[in-house]
Amino acid sequence: MPRIVKRILVWAALGATFVVFIFPLYYLVATSLKTKAELFQAVPTLYPHQPTLEPYFSVLITRGFLGLLINSVIVGASATAIAVAVAFAISYPITRLPVQRGMRNFVLNWALSLRFLPHHWPLQPDPGSRAGLHDLQPSTLDLDAEGVP
Repeated sequence: MPRIVKRILVWAALGATFVVFIFPLYYLVATSLKTKAELFQAVPTLYPHQPTLEPYFSVLITRGFLGLLINSVIVGASATAIAVAVAFAISYPITRLPVQRGMRNFVLNWALSLRFLPHHWPLQPDPGSRAGLHDLQPSTLDLDAEGVP
């Protein structure tokens, strides 16, 4: 197969992939800019004929969502800052342990691996199944991300 044909096929595949992934985002933004009348038409349109920012003003200002958004950003940023500070306070002494490097790496890797374990661990069949209730849902122990119940 000639090199130019391969290039054309690669670019066509990349273009098709781009369209498949970007079109839903475009349609999302285009739909958010439509008026209510245009939004509920029987035949949907691909672009707004009379774009408006009214829905954004309605949500952000009229309904007070902007205050809730600012509150969420403050809470999220402060929780992240506290988590990073605690993580540094815990991990720094571990890096200075007077043990072999392999053991120190094991401890750090073990601590990191706890972040990837699922929160719910199946323990045993539901006691109701022993009573003849035929409920086979496993009981679970709800663990937080660090593995502490």
